[in-house]
Amino acid sequence: MENLIITQISVSELREIVREELRNALNEKKHTPEIQIPEILNVSQAAKFLNRSIDSIYKLTAKKIIPHYNPSGKLLVFKKSELIAWLETGKVKTNAENARELNDQLKNQRRR
Repeated sequence: MENLIITQISVSELREIVREELRNALNEKKHTPEIQIPEILNVSQAAKFLNRSIDSIYKLTAKKIIPHYNPSGKLLVFKKSELIAWLETGKVKTNAENARELNDQLKNQRRR
């Protein structure tokens, strides 16, 4: 504990001290590096990244559903960017997107 100094201060001075300490704490938080996920992932990292079991990752690679690399014949690795792209291929269109697409198709048919 730091040296304790008891003094009389006004409420406004106390508020300013608290504000300054909060600003300092928030600035420290901003400069704390976030956990970075590497670009090349092993099986357990890929499973964690995709929120899947390791077994399901092996099944997806065996069926050649998920993009992966097998550089040594045994080691499976994945590129994070390719996993993200793979996830995005399963995007389900919203009702608004479907309606827009249908409207566009109808407009194109009327022009013909």
